[in-house]
Amino acid sequence: MIEFQVDPEFGSVEVVRVEVDTYAPALGRLSAVMLSLVTEVEVNAGQELFGGNANGSILIHTGQGVKYMRDGFLEEGLFHEAAHVSLDIDHADDPGWRAAQQRTASSSRRAPATSPTVKRGRERLAVLCGFAVRFRPGRLTVEQRAVIEATIVAPAAMAGGPIHLDVPD
Repeated sequence: MIEFQVDPEFGSVEVVRVEVDTYAPALGRLSAVMLSLVTEVEVNAGQELFGGNANGSILIHTGQGVKYMRDGFLEEGLFHEAAHVSLDIDHADDPGWRAAQQRTASSSRRAPATSPTVKRGRERLAVLCGFAVRFRPGRLTVEQRAVIEATIVAPAAMAGGPIHLDVPD
C-alpha cells in the first residue's frame, strides 16, 4: 500500500482529495516493480522538482506537477522518481548499472546542460528510452529505435540488466 501525505497548506479535505486524485491514477499506471519499494507519496505546493529516494518516498510539488501534466510528462516524471526509490538501492553497486550511468553521463556531457532540470530530463529520457526499446519496440518506428540505440547506449544496458520488470502486453 502507498500512503499519500499531503501538506496541510492545501487547507481542506476537499482540496487534498483533488490533489490525491490527480496523482494516484498516474502512479497506478506504473509497473509493480517500479512501485515495489514506494511506501509514501508526499504532496507539497510549489515549483520544485519531484524527488525520489531510498526512504521509500516520492516527493511531488504540485506546481511542477501542473507543468509536467501540461507538457505530457507526468508519468515519465513519476517513473523516474520511482526508479530512484525502487531500483537504485538494489542496483547501486551493480557494475552494469554503474557502467550504464557512466555512459549516460558521458553522452550527456556532449551537449551542454543549461540547468539541473536539463540533466534530470536527460536521465529520465535515457531510462524511458531503454524501457521502450526493450519492452515496447512495436511502439517505435525502425528509425526511432535506431536513433535511440545509436545515441543513448546506457538505457539499453540498464533495461537489459538484472532488472525484471512485470510489463503487461
